[in-house]
Amino acid sequence: MIIAALYGGLGNQMFQYAAARAAALRSRQDLALDLSWFTRENTNERRRPYLLHKFQIQASIATDNYLAPIKSAPILNGDLRQTNTRQKIIRESSFEFQGELRSDEGDAYLDGYWQSEKYFLDFADQISSELRICGDTPLKDLPSITHIPSRPAVAIHVRRGDFVSDPKTFAAHGLCPLDYYFKAATLLIARLGSPRFFVFSDDVDWCKSNLLLPTDAQYAGNSDVDDPTRDFSLMSQCEHFVNANSSFSWWASWLARNPNKIVIAPMKLVEGDWLNTKDYFPSRWLRL
Repeated sequence: MIIAALYGGLGNQMFQYAAARAAALRSRQDLALDLSWFTRENTNERRRPYLLHKFQIQASIATDNYLAPIKSAPILNGDLRQTNTRQKIIRESSFEFQGELRSDEGDAYLDGYWQSEKYFLDFADQISSELRICGDTPLKDLPSITHIPSRPAVAIHVRRGDFVSDPKTFAAHGLCPLDYYFKAATLLIARLGSPRFFVFSDDVDWCKSNLLLPTDAQYAGNSDVDDPTRDFSLMSQCEHFVNANSSFSWWASWLARNPNKIVIAPMKLVEGDWLNTKDYFPSRWLRL
């Protein structure tokens, strides 16, 4: 069995699931999810809800019987040694892609963020189908976004939240500058003619007052900060994307079904050079 440690927000959970699911498929094993982070008391971490149960994932929840030896047994040279069994622990050693995650012999426990499509690109179609929201509403039935073939829908994601409110998080991640959104929207108008822009954000009021775009936009986000799955569904059903430095919009654009989608992503994912992000953005996306 492959067991994956899950933690963080929705985008992080999706990366962790996708990498682990691909590892399980590659090794022909079942997948279980370690959800202990979501109930662990830790005042130094922002608590996020587990949300993958709202998607069509193919995984069980790891029980205490499986997790207890992993949490308590000594670790030698990356392997968990027990009396009668040997469990491989695969920890993320860097943010860069570190090769296929595979465990052909015995069980494995995956602990990392695994934020690159290279971990699961060989199973992209299957991962994409499993990371669809259960009972997803077709685009034509949604009240705020309607399908108009001559005017494609563009999702613009503005991430603020803890990127603004937490000084430590702000120093590490920073924010996409306002001129990034203006330049991205201008580029899409040049390529698409007269697209319709939909702004998704965890701070819609700020966007309405500060976001400068070359044309009018509708604000479709922020329906539920604690459970953003409806906003995620709306965003992923758009046809083109202007991403923030956020895994939330990374996944919404990656899952979008439009084969000719244009995805614009920021040149920087984080502030400074403390993280090598060369494998984070797919090479086919445009960077501004």
